[in-house]
Amino acid sequence: KTYYGLEEYLDYDLILRYKANLSIYENYKDKVTDSGFYIGGPRTVRGYRSYAYGYLRHTNEVQDRMFINSLEFSIPLIEKSKMRLAFFLDTGIIGHQKFEKQLSGYGAQIEWNSPMGPLKFIFGRPINEDEDLSTSKFEFTMGY
Repeated sequence: KTYYGLEEYLDYDLILRYKANLSIYENYKDKVTDSGFYIGGPRTVRGYRSYAYGYLRHTNEVQDRMFINSLEFSIPLIEKSKMRLAFFLDTGIIGHQKFEKQLSGYGAQIEWNSPMGPLKFIFGRPINEDEDLSTSKFEFTMGY
């Protein structure tokens, strides 16, 4: 994860965030347990429901490779209330022995550093929607 504030260059409070996560599960006998990877939801690809694609839902094999990318632009919404508006683009690829399935989503989220802790209200849409997968137009997270 990394972020970069652009305020000193633009004279405006704009934050650029980039997140990437590569996960590969290997064990010493080339056999994988039944707990593979999943993609979809606030921590992977927004616009799809949590765990939209992965083991036992759409394949009989454990998904043992996953790569997630996220690009966000965040601007102040209500500075006094510590609220920001972020626009995002997420892409994830997943598979067994090689990357086979790609999901992408885009949207906006309201981030509020509230007195109860961080809250996110996520409004996402899938790109190239797959009819077999559950999508999610709204998600809510606390404390992440």
